[in-house]
Amino acid sequence: MRSSGSNRYDSMRAAALIGAAALWSFFGNVPAFAQSGQTSTIGAATMNAALSAPGAIFDLGSKFLRDNANQANSTVFGPAANNPGGGGADVAVNGEQGGTRYRLWGEAYGSIARTSAQNAFTGDERKTFGGILGIGATVAPGISFGVSVDQGHSKIAIRNLPQSSRIDLTQVGANAIFESGPWTFSAAGIYGFGDIAMRRTDAGGEISADYDASLWGAIAEMSYYWQNGNWRVVPRIGIDWTLIKVDAFTERGGATPVSATGQQTQRARAFAGAEIGYSWLSGAHLYDIGVYARAIEILSQDVDPVLATPINTTVGPRTIPGLVDERFEFNGGVSTGVKLTETSRLYLVYDTRLRNGFSTHAGTFGFEVRW
Repeated sequence: MRSSGSNRYDSMRAAALIGAAALWSFFGNVPAFAQSGQTSTIGAATMNAALSAPGAIFDLGSKFLRDNANQANSTVFGPAANNPGGGGADVAVNGEQGGTRYRLWGEAYGSIARTSAQNAFTGDERKTFGGILGIGATVAPGISFGVSVDQGHSKIAIRNLPQSSRIDLTQVGANAIFESGPWTFSAAGIYGFGDIAMRRTDAGGEISADYDASLWGAIAEMSYYWQNGNWRVVPRIGIDWTLIKVDAFTERGGATPVSATGQQTQRARAFAGAEIGYSWLSGAHLYDIGVYARAIEILSQDVDPVLATPINTTVGPRTIPGLVDERFEFNGGVSTGVKLTETSRLYLVYDTRLRNGFSTHAGTFGFEVRW
């Protein structure tokens, strides 16, 4: 029979073993930064303004790609110039008109976009405005080329957080068109470069960072022009590709500035849709109205995460996933225009893009002169 002293000894040894196991379980699984004296990681929402920037750049690049494809077809989904040139109002009413070889166009645009929350990202609102100027030439029957420049500006406000950013982006683009009867084949490529100014506030005051971004994009499209009286129907299919690179940056100011790695975002998409338009003469002017719709599907999407490392070493680094777009998107709008003379016209376009967790509404005013 064991003594009471032995029982007490066994109980103390069991308690010590249990305590040692608990300590090993805790310290053996804490992150390295905690073992070195760091007590926590930065908040997952710290980089929301940085995560939002590639999406705003993608919006600017996508719009400029679309504009180049439209201008390659000599139409903005409705108020078109001569056909050949992708089909449009003049041929529907007046028949083909030759004699003009060069064309100059310009646009002023503005948009408002909203992105919903995703993981720790709380959502944003983007306000964008800018302008485009381009020139094109017909080098042979059915073959045309054009170049253009876009200067765009976006202001981003992060929902529910004192974070914001401003993006200034310059883009240059080139387009080409080949026509054969009612068929039109067009392609365009763009390159963009710009800077991002990001601001956020913490307990120590304002934190800021300024860094660069660049983008590349390409689009190819095929359309068919069908006419019945003053009506036209133009179905279209195509693909586009966009690559965005955002540089690494180091914040300054505040209590918790960080250094963040660069981020690369790449998307390839396919789309199909159609335009329906009607043109009519009234007095000395030719008027036009059109509606269009496209279904867009993301074929591939590669979005890098961001590694944010606090400059204050008592706080650990954190890898934050980038924002991923939903695969399906609807794009639609309305255009109207007036041909003032045989070689000049004005047009207005309303455009919307809708997908789960994202919406944007844009307006464009443009002019075109031919000679």
